[in-house]
Amino acid sequence: MTEYNPIDEAKRIVEKARQNGIALRVLGGLAVKYYCPSTSDRALNRECADMDLIAVNDHKLKEAFKDLGYTADEFFNMTQGDARLVFLDPKERKVEVFLGVFDMCHKFDFRDRLTINDLAISITDLLMTKLQVVELTEKDIKDIIAMLLDYQIGHTDEGKTINAKYIADICSKKWGIYKTFTDTLNSTLTQLEKYRLDPQKDEIVRSRVKQLLDEIESAPKSMGWKSRAKIGERMIWYTLPEKPLVPIEVK
Repeated sequence: MTEYNPIDEAKRIVEKARQNGIALRVLGGLAVKYYCPSTSDRALNRECADMDLIAVNDHKLKEAFKDLGYTADEFFNMTQGDARLVFLDPKERKVEVFLGVFDMCHKFDFRDRLTINDLAISITDLLMTKLQVVELTEKDIKDIIAMLLDYQIGHTDEGKTINAKYIADICSKKWGIYKTFTDTLNSTLTQLEKYRLDPQKDEIVRSRVKQLLDEIESAPKSMGWKSRAKIGERMIWYTLPEKPLVPIEVK
C-alpha cells in the first residue's frame, strides 16, 4: 500500500477542483512545507495533522470531494458552511476549506488572488495568514521563520519573493491588522534565538523581519487608520476564533 503523502493528496484535490472549474488552493502548515525547504530543518520542522484549503464558494465543491472519496462533516457544514466546510477521508483525516475569505483573528478576501500560484496560495498571502495570529503557537513561529528564511522581501508576487508592498498597503488601511502584524513580527524577533539557527540564517531572518517592518511603518496611512490608532488598545482590534461546535449525543 502506498504511504499517504499529504502534498500528493493536495495535488489530487486541487486538480479535481480545477477539472470542475473551481479555484482551490492549499494554505496552512502544509503550504509552508510545500514552499519552504527550511521546514526540513529539525528546528523548524513540525507536524501537519490536517489539511487546510481555500476555494471560491461553488456548488460543485461538495460534489468534487464526494467524487474523491471524502465524506462531508454534516454537522460542521450545517453550522459553519457559509464560511467553511469540512470533509473527512476514509482514514478520518480532516480537510477544512475556507470559502473565499480567510476569517480568523482578522479577515482577508483572497478570491482575486487564488490563481497567483498553481497549488498553494501565494507566499505573501500565506505569510499574512500567520502574521494575523494573535495567540501565537510554536507552529506559527516556526512557519513564519521558515518563510522569511527561504523568501526575500520585495515588491512583487513573482519568484521567491514576499510582496512587502502589498502587505504594507493592507496594514496602512487597517490599524488592527497593522497592530497584529507588527506585534507578531516583533515577537518573532524576540523568540528567534531559541531556535538556534546558524548565525548566517539567523541574520537573514532578522534582516527580513526588519525590512518588512520598515515597509509597513513607512507606508502612508489612511484617515481611517489614523482615527483608529488614536483609540489604540483601549478597544479590541481582533477576533479570537471560536472553537467548533460539537454535536450533542442524545441518549
